Amino acid sequence: RNPVGKGFRAKRSKAPIAGTSAPNIEDPKDLVKKPEQRPAPQGFGFMGRSWAPRPKYAGTYDGKWQEERMPLLPLAFDTRFYNGAHPDLIAPVRFKGGEPVLVEGCTPSGRLTFTLPAPTFEVEAQFREGCEPITLSLDTVLIDTDAMELRLLFKGDHLVHRKLVRLKEIRCRCVKER
Repeated sequence: RNPVGKGFRAKRSKAPIAGTSAPNIEDPKDLVKKPEQRPAPQGFGFMGRSWAPRPKYAGTYDGKWQEERMPLLPLAFDTRFYNGAHPDLIAPVRFKGGEPVLVEGCTPSGRLTFTLPAPTFEVEAQFREGCEPITLSLDTVLIDTDAMELRLLFKGDHLVHRKLVRLKEIRCRCVKER
């Protein structure tokens, strides 16, 4: 589940437990109490595309997909595949901006509170035959408590299948920040 973390031991390992690294980050609701425990990996970094649980959302890329869908995504593709956050850090609903944020235990003061900014954007795809609007939504919130920086990633979807070659540019401007 975490190929780069610490504290992993194969179930049938004959290597001595003494001297083996323990996980650096623990779930406070599931603290390691004995060496045989196999707690779920914890952390704040991004999870690779090949790490569980992400691959189960990718869909099937088999011969049928190659013949009928390629280069499009499989019909069973689930957009949760794109989410690289630890499952415990995934918000149950999309943020809109303006939500209060509380971060505990990650700063020297122990507590960081603020409100997410809520900028508004105008985005449009310019095709040879005219412009089409694109709606952006807040997709990712990165809080770097070491640098005391906040990064927001906004994403938008726009169907360009069969007209991608006619796309000239995509324009974006922030029209309001609240």
